[in-house]
Amino acid sequence: MSKKKKDQDSENSGIIKSFDNISDRLDQQITLITGKQQELQNYLIMIDNHIMHFDQMIQQEMQSSQPDFKKINSYRSASFKNIELISVLHATYKEYENTKFRYFKEISDSNYKKQKLISVDIKRIGSSEDMNGEFYNIMRNLSKLNIVGGEARSQIAENDKMLDVVKSGLVDDEYEM
Repeated sequence: MSKKKKDQDSENSGIIKSFDNISDRLDQQITLITGKQQELQNYLIMIDNHIMHFDQMIQQEMQSSQPDFKKINSYRSASFKNIELISVLHATYKEYENTKFRYFKEISDSNYKKQKLISVDIKRIGSSEDMNGEFYNIMRNLSKLNIVGGEARSQIAENDKMLDVVKSGLVDDEYEM
């Protein structure tokens, strides 16, 4: 295997490793988010159980012969506060889901870019020998162009004059703003 081929393979593996590192870091973040979501689910279950307990306490108090409406109001107030807390936790859970979705999208985009870079862009560039051949073909085609007409010739003469000025340089008196 030639040195150029080894260098190119080394660069390709470095590029692949870089993209894989990005994907690994995003996977770790997704794992952390999933853990946080599990904690939120546990809190949601616990709060839901508290709400059911408060509802049972309200029903018990209502069925007693002398209902204590102050207790009933405090149970309802606690229940409503827990319902508000559940709505906040659900919004947080949803935000975690959106973040996970963005991370998955970033992983997908990263994999797409990696595949495009390795499979398309690097192959399109090819080796330096291919580029030299392509450059040679472009220059050969340009040399085959025929310059026809006085306008093209006058433009070439004007370009030559400007090149001569650039080569010789300008003195301070010739600079104009």
